[in-house]
Amino acid sequence: MSLPHAILALLENENASGYDLARHFAHSAGHIWSATHQQIYLELGKLHQAGWVSYEIVSQDGKPDKKVYGITKNGTGELIRWLQRPSSQKRVREPLLIKVLGSHLIDSDDLIQELKRQREDNEISLAHFLNIEAEFKRKPVPLSLEQRSIYLALRRGILDRKAWLEWANEAEQLLEEDVQTAALNEPD
Repeated sequence: MSLPHAILALLENENASGYDLARHFAHSAGHIWSATHQQIYLELGKLHQAGWVSYEIVSQDGKPDKKVYGITKNGTGELIRWLQRPSSQKRVREPLLIKVLGSHLIDSDDLIQELKRQREDNEISLAHFLNIEAEFKRKPVPLSLEQRSIYLALRRGILDRKAWLEWANEAEQLLEEDVQTAALNEPD
């Protein structure tokens, strides 16, 4: 996925500051894409140079002025072009999987501890996504086209977290069997 296009998609819904976009990523688009404040501000500058977004300076009481960005006609055209192009196949780039591939070189307990650390993050994300889903279920049916789009992306995030947790359960079980077998084979 392209961060610039993710930003354009969010701005298509409503104008926002860089800070607001970071919050949107954390609370609505975070189930499909994550971005740091720094990445967002860098991309906003590039999008502005490309003519895909414009901004308005907004004064704030007791705070520095802020830039509120909006998508331009050219930005909407670029977003539509990108949306209509075929997507590439998702490539998994998860450092944990490299650790799994090399785990025969370390004690299984080390990998079990790593799985437990990452399990907590995935459980927190899943709980957050399920809360958002519950909000959707309280909305009147049928959903608007925009709400449906967000809901479908949310469901993908939920299923991804559930699949990861199922895999982690399986991996932990196999690793714990290795630990038990090793303990039984230790000389007294």
